[in-house]
Amino acid sequence: MSRSRSPALARTVLFLLPLQLLVIGGGCQLGSHQSPSGSAFGGAGESTFSRLAARSRAEPASAVPRPEALDGAEPMPRAGTTGGAETSAAATGVDVGGEREPRDVAAATTEMRGAGAPPRPDARREERSLREQLATSSDAVGPALRLAAWLADRERHDEALFVLEQASTRSGEPALRLAHAGLLRDTGRVGEAAAELQSVVRDSGQLAPAPGTLLELAQVELLAGQRERARRTCADLLRVVGDGDWFEAHGEELQQLRAALERPTTTTVSIRDLLAVLRSAPAATTRAELVERLLAKPLSADATANEERDALRERVLAIGCGDPSPAVRARSLRAAAALGRAELELWQVALTDEAALVRAVAADAAVDALAGTGRRDEATALLLSRLQLEEDPSAFTALHRALERTAGVAHEFRLQAVDEAGRAAAREFWQERCRR
Repeated sequence: MSRSRSPALARTVLFLLPLQLLVIGGGCQLGSHQSPSGSAFGGAGESTFSRLAARSRAEPASAVPRPEALDGAEPMPRAGTTGGAETSAAATGVDVGGEREPRDVAAATTEMRGAGAPPRPDARREERSLREQLATSSDAVGPALRLAAWLADRERHDEALFVLEQASTRSGEPALRLAHAGLLRDTGRVGEAAAELQSVVRDSGQLAPAPGTLLELAQVELLAGQRERARRTCADLLRVVGDGDWFEAHGEELQQLRAALERPTTTTVSIRDLLAVLRSAPAATTRAELVERLLAKPLSADATANEERDALRERVLAIGCGDPSPAVRARSLRAAAALGRAELELWQVALTDEAALVRAVAADAAVDALAGTGRRDEATALLLSRLQLEEDPSAFTALHRALERTAGVAHEFRLQAVDEAGRAAAREFWQERCRR
């Protein structure tokens, strides 16, 4: 089942994200080749910024974590950075004595754009270049991973999945399948992600799968309700890693996984998987609740924790503002205003949303965001320009009320009716009033 979305507002929010938020990641570690938590696919707590452009729900609602699990969610790790080195066959292993040593997907995607890289001014040109590289390269792996990363970073995961699927027809590199499985997880399709990872592990033959891949598989199996499979995968993981360096580096994640396997239900999940719910939950009310709860994290005495909170808030706003439901978009805009998002471009796009409800909320929220930061004149000019074009009665009324707030002239002009004559009179009044 596919669902349309409203991409323009989401694209604007994403374009305005601070540079430290430009991490992709998720299951395929598209944004950094080394997870802050150290595990493949970012581990249980990796932040991921992915959603479908037109969501396909192969999973039942029970297959994804419940929003009440937020109270126990793991903190969002800081974004790492990477270089842009090219790799091809090395993406899935390194030659050791003529044999390929398997590596987890974190190492498999070293060619991805660094998490801290700033967005380039011409996104279309950048996308065109990436697509041309993929079309002309004899090795599809690196170009496909880079393009998928670029798309996922812009919340275009349906397209990113398609790119990886098409590249897999040209190359049998496991890196493509690992990346694809990660994106499935990040869009709430945990059953499909588990099946794909299980296939990768089976196809590894006599070579032991990378520990990070097994950890990811156990996590996804648990999320998909495959508890016994997850227990067996966890046991396999412990046999593979023993008590060496990997175990020491990832002991906390393993402990969290083992504790979750002992609970009768999955009630504690990571921020990563809650963001997947936000992208994929069937009910708009669930998604709206998650927007509010994910944005509600209070300030901390720890500066790093506050950076993580701000990063999470920005990504939640980007997802919420691109939600297919006008109610979720409207609630996200109110949250954006409350958080002081005063970028003029954001409110320009919001006031042209396809839904009258969103435009009406945007009119009021724009005053809170712009006038609240001393930009009352800009807010007035923005509202007045939109008033000239608005035809919907509810949105027109909201614009009129918002102008009253910015101009401080409540009830100076009484909007008798929001028909064609009433709108014309109101426009004439505000044009004259704003000239003074």
